Amino acid sequence: MKYVERIYSFNGEWDVPSRCGLSIIRRPDIHIVIVTELYEENPGTSVTACAPSLAAQIVGKFGLDPEKLLYIEQSPDRGSKLAHY
Repeated sequence: MKYVERIYSFNGEWDVPSRCGLSIIRRPDIHIVIVTELYEENPGTSVTACAPSLAAQIVGKFGLDPEKLLYIEQSPDRGSKLAHY
């Protein structure tokens, strides 16, 4: 199993420079990708506004198999007490 966790820079809508949190868990049978909204740290497009493009960029950059991909978007609730944990 291979694991990646980092801030990922990507091209958002209209190629606007954008950033998100990125976790990849690569197993032989499944490639799990979790993208997380960064809010203030993201100068560009949200992860939900460009999901297909972002997923394609991640698949290409990290050499993932689209047939094994499980893509998860996380947009933490900023108004919730849980947003601080």
